[in-house]
Amino acid sequence: MAKFEIAGSVLKKYNGNDKEVVIPEGVTEIAEEAFGGCKKLTKVELPEGLTEIGAFAFKDCHQLMELTIPDGVTKIGECAFCFCIRLTSITIPDSVTEIGESAFMSCDSLTSIILPNNLTEISDWLFHGSRGLESITIPESVKKIGACAFENTPWLEKKFEESIKESTEENTFVVINGILVDAYTEHSATLPDNVTGIAGEVFKNNNNLKEITIPDGVKTIGRGAFMCCSNLRSVKLPDGLTEIGEDAFYDCESLTDIKIPDSVKTIRKDAFYGCNINK
Repeated sequence: MAKFEIAGSVLKKYNGNDKEVVIPEGVTEIAEEAFGGCKKLTKVELPEGLTEIGAFAFKDCHQLMELTIPDGVTKIGECAFCFCIRLTSITIPDSVTEIGESAFMSCDSLTSIILPNNLTEISDWLFHGSRGLESITIPESVKKIGACAFENTPWLEKKFEESIKESTEENTFVVINGILVDAYTEHSATLPDNVTGIAGEVFKNNNNLKEITIPDGVKTIGRGAFMCCSNLRSVKLPDGLTEIGEDAFYDCESLTDIKIPDSVKTIRKDAFYGCNINK
């Protein structure tokens, strides 16, 4: 059996057992799960001309330690490097415009990463559980951040501690590029005026929260942002809000009345499922 299964310019599967691998020139795409579970792989050299790394492409490559992604790659798929627990260094070029959810989840040895300058969205669970990740450079181009993207990382813990020191009230908010990514609130909260978007699941399961005021600058509310806030009864949505994400207020059973501004153009699936809103 050949080490490389290649169809056209797509590397479908690597069948070898080498510690170091050089992918042949001419390959433009690494398919889904192509190297998944290659337990001995420590280093891989990617070819010039590569444009896409597929979902789960290097998942569970537990010995993979470093990787340079060549310029020209535009997409890194879902969970492409998740559970690469010894990955210490990865270089991502500015040509990358899309990184799928959980792409670097549980990369425990990764201590720092610089995201590409043309990235506009940080997907759900991107770095979740990467317990060594202390430094993340996020470009100003990022305008949307998904659910739990930084959860269980020392980077987010440090940001939260810094926000506590800067806070003048009982509530604490972590805001990145105008996007609220983490929060601690008591019964009532007014989000800071510099918030333009709310990331997914920021307030999920916060049973302390009863009232929240969202400032006029906020355009989007992320997926599951207030999911299962069982005591939430009052929400002031701002004029200028354009999108309410999937499951945004899912199972907020105490929420009986809410005014949707005329500016809202999109309400995603199950945004108010389980609420007792009076029709």
